[in-house]
Amino acid sequence: MKVIGIIPARYGSTRFPGKPLVIIDGKTMIQRVYEQVAQVKIFDEVWVATDDERIMDEVAAFGGCAAMTLPDHKCGTDRCAEVATNLHLNNEDIIINVQGDMPFIKPATIMQLYHILAVRADLATLMTGCSKEDYKNPNRVKVTTMYDIGYAFKFSRKRIYGRPNYKHIGIYGYTMAVLQMIQHLSPPMPKANLEQVGWMRAGFAIYCKYVKDDVISIDSPEDLVWVNKHNSNT
Repeated sequence: MKVIGIIPARYGSTRFPGKPLVIIDGKTMIQRVYEQVAQVKIFDEVWVATDDERIMDEVAAFGGCAAMTLPDHKCGTDRCAEVATNLHLNNEDIIINVQGDMPFIKPATIMQLYHILAVRADLATLMTGCSKEDYKNPNRVKVTTMYDIGYAFKFSRKRIYGRPNYKHIGIYGYTMAVLQMIQHLSPPMPKANLEQVGWMRAGFAIYCKYVKDDVISIDSPEDLVWVNKHNSNT
């Protein structure tokens, strides 16, 4: 069984164009993400999946591996699926999709997702505690689970009432068989704009593993300002 790490990185982000190439303490964000993922020892290969030559050039400059994907993918999972298909993986092989805006994700956090995929589920993601600020921020996706079972009940950009809320960490893991199935699903409704909502609507169960690591994702220019300020004060 192979285990592949793929980092989807799109230059034309709606909320933050050029996001993968912004500088954080002397390195581009995509380099920081790649270096964190490359520390995970179980990965046979690590790839950046992008649709932009500027990102391709940057990855080549720091010695990473990148693959050019079609420009019309609607989500990172579809971009991952294209790269995984070109690698000719078997159905039981595992792909872990680490978002290209998580420059400080810990290798140990990625390993927790891998262990779930290895022993419990074919489709999984991570979650952590939800702060008061997270409740108010639509860029921080909230998730509720089926109580002790561990599978997702609902994802939303708004607070979900009636159940404990957790902050969703946008890292996904799938077997190749599952990835090939979900890449063909219709995109979610524009109001939701969450690919995992479309998976659940199609009947796929998503296992949610709780982790203590509050992974910082940079979704907007304001997040980048906060990160740079935080780094300068440490």
